[in-house]
Amino acid sequence: MPLHAVREDLAKGRLVRLDIQDLQACAFALSVSAVYRTAELPGPAGRWVIERLKDRVDDTVGSEQSEPNVDA
Repeated sequence: MPLHAVREDLAKGRLVRLDIQDLQACAFALSVSAVYRTAELPGPAGRWVIERLKDRVDDTVGSEQSEPNVDA
């Protein structure tokens, strides 16, 4: 979770940080989906966001085994 979203909960002890051995900070992947009605395609801003998500996933995944899960 992003630190800004859980900082208060960490400080108050409602959440604890897990340090997992052999796991680098960016060694995990998140699935990303863009959902929209086919009858109402995204406008320019929506298409821009979808393209940025695709680019981000492609840059992150690179040549790893898993395929990015981006629906457009």
